[in-house]
Amino acid sequence: MNTPPPKGEYSTDFRKPNPEISNRQNAQLEALVRKIATKQDFVRDLLDKDPEYKDVVFVESVHLDEHPKMVAQKIAEILNFDCQDKTIRGKNAEELFSKLRSCIEQIGVFVLLAGDLGSYHTKLGPEVFRGLAISDTKAPFIVINRYDAVSTRTFTLIHELVHILLGLTGTSENQIGSEVTTWEEEIERFCSDVAGEFLLPEDSFEVHSDDIENMDRSELYNYTSRIANDWSVSESLVAYKFYRLELINKSCYQDITEQYYFHWHESLKKWKEQKKGIKEFQFKPKSLKKHTLGNKLIAIVKEALQSGQLTFTKAALVLDEPPMRVNSFVFDEANSR
Repeated sequence: MNTPPPKGEYSTDFRKPNPEISNRQNAQLEALVRKIATKQDFVRDLLDKDPEYKDVVFVESVHLDEHPKMVAQKIAEILNFDCQDKTIRGKNAEELFSKLRSCIEQIGVFVLLAGDLGSYHTKLGPEVFRGLAISDTKAPFIVINRYDAVSTRTFTLIHELVHILLGLTGTSENQIGSEVTTWEEEIERFCSDVAGEFLLPEDSFEVHSDDIENMDRSELYNYTSRIANDWSVSESLVAYKFYRLELINKSCYQDITEQYYFHWHESLKKWKEQKKGIKEFQFKPKSLKKHTLGNKLIAIVKEALQSGQLTFTKAALVLDEPPMRVNSFVFDEANSR
């Protein structure tokens, strides 16, 4: 094409302009957003035909002038999740993400993982986008970048849930340390503040400014890591809390975040190298696909196929599977394990 296709009118781009992101990557992201929007349209049509399916009442129930702490408490009540109790979060960030994803799906939100257009060659890293929210009273969608760190996915999950509570559809990159100069940045700051308060409540850990001021960068990073491990969150989130509490400056916050992502990339490369060729560490394609689509979406498709409301051709579009493989993908539980 001589020019890129026009951006869709169904979402707002809450990302900051980034000259390091190519036009090709932005076009691929736009294609991914269109693809997700198509899935959401199909699901919404299905649920519209179900007289017993109730609208999601909390969509557009929050306003920007509310205090982030009060909104975090509202989310805790909606999810029936005690964010003050770190013992219920599981052993690590992956377990916390799974628990919160399940809680959010149970209240009517579809949570998917995505990050490419069906091939690793179109991979979009977290520097391009971190999350997408489609705010809708019938079929709200949250999409998390599957190529991001697990501990960061949890933050993005709650961040995008706040977008839905605000009634705002759009893509995010969650650059939470930036200055606020535009309406989009104000929205991102608010969503990040709420997510930060939910995942790491301010009164849940005791930090003294004198202690932090006397630490060098290495000691501060180790201290940040201990809190992150205790609460199954990322070091960058802990650093953000310190930054918002004015315990550290913006430069220090950015240094900790960069160090965290450097360590994450290094450990990821090391893990891949160690597990290469080891059969028990290789995911089955069907299991991986089901994990990315989420239990709620698969359950809706399965029910619609059984009732005849959805054809296998349309189900294939929702599941990103060839029509001839839809039956085994949805109904063959034994082979998906």
